Amino acid sequence: MATREMGPGELATLARKRYQRRLYIGLIIFGAVIGSLIGAFDTHPHEGGPSLWHITGLQLSPAIAIIGAIGLLIGLIGLPLYMFRTIDELAARRNLRGLAAGWLAVLGGYPAWFVLSAGGLAPEPTALGLFLLGYGVTLVTFIILKWRD
Repeated sequence: MATREMGPGELATLARKRYQRRLYIGLIIFGAVIGSLIGAFDTHPHEGGPSLWHITGLQLSPAIAIIGAIGLLIGLIGLPLYMFRTIDELAARRNLRGLAAGWLAVLGGYPAWFVLSAGGLAPEPTALGLFLLGYGVTLVTFIILKWRD
């Protein structure tokens, strides 16, 4: 069987997949480093040791807090903005719709949660809960749109 040369589109697709794979591996390592820094440098001892589930009791030294904040800003704002430049129109449309759905979930969900909390029907809103609300709705919307397209 004769092998044929790949065309420029196939080569570009392979290069894009390799780049994406390297980027995801880098992001996993970046997230692991940030999580390790937070866990290792928590100066407030918790029952059972430091934990992200006790995020309200987290206490860090100022230097580690600055490094962590810069890392989170890069990871949660810089990288998504950079990645929007590298994707095709269909993926950008899916991502923007997911982002809009997450934004609307937080914009409407927080006041509703707060009112239910004031009425004693729900616990008080937490930062982690709001993050999970926004991120969860964004992720579910993205998955549904990707499955549908």
